[in-house]
Amino acid sequence: MEEILTLEATRIAAMVGQDLGTLNALLADDLTYTHSRGHTDTKESFLALIRNPGDHGRYLGVEFREMQIVPLGDAVVVRGRVQITLERPPGQPSLSYPVLFLDVWERRHGRWQLVAWQVTRTT
Repeated sequence: MEEILTLEATRIAAMVGQDLGTLNALLADDLTYTHSRGHTDTKESFLALIRNPGDHGRYLGVEFREMQIVPLGDAVVVRGRVQITLERPPGQPSLSYPVLFLDVWERRHGRWQLVAWQVTRTT
């Protein structure tokens, strides 16, 4: 599933580069994006977070450490481990932490869109 690997890389680059146009195209309108502290964003609120990271911090990187892709017809589950790095507000150090992740891509109208992302912090 080389296409999914490319889409994942494109999504991460768009998050780091605050490329709202690319993210808007990749994210499904009914997206649920659940962060490691339990807060869930919609597509609209996640794009707002990328635009103005505030106390959450701007994404500096999401480094895939392990990844498994499970094709399910017109959907794909991607799961594994990543290291997330955030730029914190001025005066605070950058934050980097490992998470387990699960995301779901679905082919809609001939193109893949991310419909769900969920992470859990690990040690």
